Amino acid sequence: MSNKYKLGCITQAQYSNDWSRVPRMPMQVGALILGQMGIAVSTTFTFTAMGLITYGVGYIATTLVTSALLKALAPKQNSGSSGSSGGLLTNARDATSSAQVVYGQVRKGGVVTFLESTGENNKILHQIIVLAAHEVEEIGDIYINDEVVTMSNEDVTSEPYNGFLKIYKHIGNQVDAE
Repeated sequence: MSNKYKLGCITQAQYSNDWSRVPRMPMQVGALILGQMGIAVSTTFTFTAMGLITYGVGYIATTLVTSALLKALAPKQNSGSSGSSGGLLTNARDATSSAQVVYGQVRKGGVVTFLESTGENNKILHQIIVLAAHEVEEIGDIYINDEVVTMSNEDVTSEPYNGFLKIYKHIGNQVDAE
């Protein structure tokens, strides 16, 4: 298999369409760009005004191309469903999260402070999600994927979670019986 690529009109003629021969150093890229503009420059780096201009042009061009490629290849951020504020309603894993104080009744996500899997082939996932840093009067409806789930004690009975999910609510006044 040949290691040849279509590199575009600038490099196709000068580098025989061979990717390994294309210059990647800022000085060479700058000389290539300025050469295409009809400005005569040398590819050897000297501390002359033209050398610094050539290096600067190459550095800026390389940075712009790299930034554009990285932005195009980066995953898109999910802003939540229906354009809502996903940050407030989602559970986060944050080692330096500030203590959250809740006044009144609010729908919110929490901070995952414990995460462990157990059982055969790590079949069971345990999470502790802290909703508030203080005792609360009650923990109301639980939402999973923007839908309220029905519960019988700690067992979730809504489909498709029936038989697979348990939720234990602790309002913060429990004392360990040791």
